[in-house]
Amino acid sequence: MKQAIYFTLLLVTLVLLHDTVYAERNHVPFSLTDFGWMIQQYVPYVETFLIDNLSQEFRSRYLGQIFNTKALFVAFGIGGLFILLMVVRNIRAGKSIVREIPIISWFSREKSSKNSRTKGRFKYKSKD
Repeated sequence: MKQAIYFTLLLVTLVLLHDTVYAERNHVPFSLTDFGWMIQQYVPYVETFLIDNLSQEFRSRYLGQIFNTKALFVAFGIGGLFILLMVVRNIRAGKSIVREIPIISWFSREKSSKNSRTKGRFKYKSKD
C-alpha cells in the first residue's frame, strides 16, 4: 500500500515538474498540459499505433476524452487505480489496510504508546 501511495505522489510530482519546466523554458505562463499533447509531443509512435489499430468511433468515444484531460488528472487517476488495486489485494490477503498507510500508522503508534507504564516506570521513545 505504501508503494502505491508513493507511486502516485511521484507520478503527480513528475507531471507538475514537467509543466513547470516547460513553462519556464518556453517563457509562457504556467498551465497544466493535456495528456494528448504529451503523448503527441513525446511518444508520437503511440499515437500512430492507436490511429492505425483502433476504429475512429472507439478513438473519439473513449480515447478522445482521456487525451483532452489534463495530464495531472490522468496521473491522479492512474495512481488512484493503483491504490485501489492494492487495497483489494490487501483485503483478499486478510491484511489490515490501516496499518499499511504511513500517516495513519504513525498516529496510531503514537496514541497507543502514550502514557503506558512498564513495571512502575514510564516508557520513553528514542528520538532517532
